[in-house]
Amino acid sequence: MNITQADLLCWLQHIQAERNYTANSMRNIKSSINQFFQFIVDSKALQENPMDKTKAIEGLPPKERTVLT
Repeated sequence: MNITQADLLCWLQHIQAERNYTANSMRNIKSSINQFFQFIVDSKALQENPMDKTKAIEGLPPKERTVLT
């Protein structure tokens, strides 16, 4: 089985639309998937992480950073 970056992005967009997740929830899901695939790559079961080249999920605004003072 070959999972591509396009497959993952399509699935992420599908669950966001279907379940109406917030942007923060989607970032957390994407992060978890990325960590899972990195573990698989580190275990030598995959050659590359399909999430490596994924920078942002289309339609999600960039996360705002707050400065602590």
